[in-house]
Amino acid sequence: MAFNHISYVRSGHPDITHRQMAMLLVIHRDEKSTVRGLAEELDVQKPVITRGADALVALGFVRRVRDTRDRRNVFIVPRPKLARFLAEVMG
Repeated sequence: MAFNHISYVRSGHPDITHRQMAMLLVIHRDEKSTVRGLAEELDVQKPVITRGADALVALGFVRRVRDTRDRRNVFIVPRPKLARFLAEVMG
């Protein structure tokens, strides 16, 4: 089944940007991503990822987890809501 934009708009799901959706797909695939890693993979600057992550945290799709081995690193990890969201919108 193909993605249907009209159905998505009517679904009541939150409005997310294409960049945020790309971030969600990478985070879901990798299960643990850093801002630096996402920026490199998506070929955008780190502040773009930080802003996107802020929005995705607020929506409950991801959370930030401090790296216990290197406290300078912060991982962006999926929450269960992300898998449910992707399953529903991607069919």
